[in-house]
Amino acid sequence: MDMLFKPKTAFSLALAVLTVASSVSMLSGSADAANLTNVRIKQGGVKTEIVLDLNGPAEDVVLTQDDPNTVALQFNGGIDSQIKNCSQAFPGHKNLKSMYCEVRGGKVQLFVKRKVPSPTRVFPLSNPDRLVLSIQENYNHEQSQQVVPGVTHKQIVKTYATGPMNINILEIDTSNPDITIEPVLATTRLHGKAKVADMVNRSGALAGVNAAFFKPDSGTNLGTMIMNRELIAGPLYNRVALGMTTDKQFKMARLSLGGKVVDAAGQSLPLHNVNQPRLSKSEFILYTPRWGQMSPNTPPEGVQIQIVNNQITEVSDMPLSIPGNGYVLVGPRMGLAAMAQPGDSLSPQVYTIPDWSDVQYAISGGPYLVRNGQVYVDLKEQSFRDGSFTKPAPRTAVGIKADKKMLMVTVDGRQADTSVGMTLTEMATLMRELGAVEAMNFDGGSSTQMVVNGRVVNSSKVSGGLAVSSSLVVRHNAPYAPRDVIGSGYNFQQYKND
Repeated sequence: MDMLFKPKTAFSLALAVLTVASSVSMLSGSADAANLTNVRIKQGGVKTEIVLDLNGPAEDVVLTQDDPNTVALQFNGGIDSQIKNCSQAFPGHKNLKSMYCEVRGGKVQLFVKRKVPSPTRVFPLSNPDRLVLSIQENYNHEQSQQVVPGVTHKQIVKTYATGPMNINILEIDTSNPDITIEPVLATTRLHGKAKVADMVNRSGALAGVNAAFFKPDSGTNLGTMIMNRELIAGPLYNRVALGMTTDKQFKMARLSLGGKVVDAAGQSLPLHNVNQPRLSKSEFILYTPRWGQMSPNTPPEGVQIQIVNNQITEVSDMPLSIPGNGYVLVGPRMGLAAMAQPGDSLSPQVYTIPDWSDVQYAISGGPYLVRNGQVYVDLKEQSFRDGSFTKPAPRTAVGIKADKKMLMVTVDGRQADTSVGMTLTEMATLMRELGAVEAMNFDGGSSTQMVVNGRVVNSSKVSGGLAVSSSLVVRHNAPYAPRDVIGSGYNFQQYKND
């Protein structure tokens, strides 16, 4: 039976002055309406469930909260005269004070008094028929520990107005000479996927989070990637990236790529990107061995040029092998016709805007979350569609504090009883509250995961974490003894609806 949620009803909440009743009289509704036969209370984790056992499906279910501290539930039916616990107090409960039920006008009415407002929902179950009133606790618990000097892991479990949140935070003192932060690919090339825990362990890192966006089918990393001062991949849509200089300074900016390919006569053509999927048939894109063994398909009316040691070695309409000491340039035939003779020289020139020539490592994400100390979510400017970005979901973010410490943050989501997730604006507000003066979003949803000392410490819906294309990892270069991590101790137990 579908539930009918109506606007606020006119029935009085004066009866919510709750006391423990010694008995409840039998008052029935229509012959076909469901009778309440038993009331059970289930407490666990961050919720209390009031389970109403019925002798049939509930009809015309209405849940209202006219009084912020009172929940009122009603449905067609009556109350079995044998019930002894329909009205009771909750001494010592974190949030609930008491409840009271009665029948009026052929409707069962249940009133629950709370100490403070908290997220509440009602849902039906069948075989046997029940109504479950689920009331979240207002819960705020924090615990933290030093993983190694300069790296602290904190877990926050907190009830927001939208529901419970499970938040994991890594705070990293980047001035510590034993600590480095860098991106890691799932494989040696730009296609492939691996779990964050595998990338952290393989690279000998201490901790890490998932990072850049990627194509789900191939694992192709999307957006800027710089490793050891090598431009592995260029930016897409001028999206924001995190850059780390050789002297361990951090930058955050929207990047674009400038460049050209020049022949021996000084003729040049624009170079639009490096190792990225094509956005237009008019683009000239350079593919290096980081892309793979073969270049991608040729665009319509296009051509491919294989270049070794800045000399053209082959020209073709078909994909070419990418030489280990060279690259393949792919673009419109018309523009490349004058430069497409084997034996001719052809050299690329590439630079980023702004100039990041001093950046040793960089990885992209998007959109911004915090800029110059203020919440700043430029979703459309970075060519992101609304969709899941404006709905509560698991999130991963990275931020820089005024004292130059770095924050890596995950928020679990899409788990109603443990962590409902955040919108991008809510995530931006959280990053600012944590002290970030600059912050950006990483890939989220099922990709969201944080690993500390080899363990996934957030509550990933995929066991062990989803395979992703890249991670941002924390290395500790001095010997250390791994500590027990906080782990998932507050990913609360799930209770069966029995």
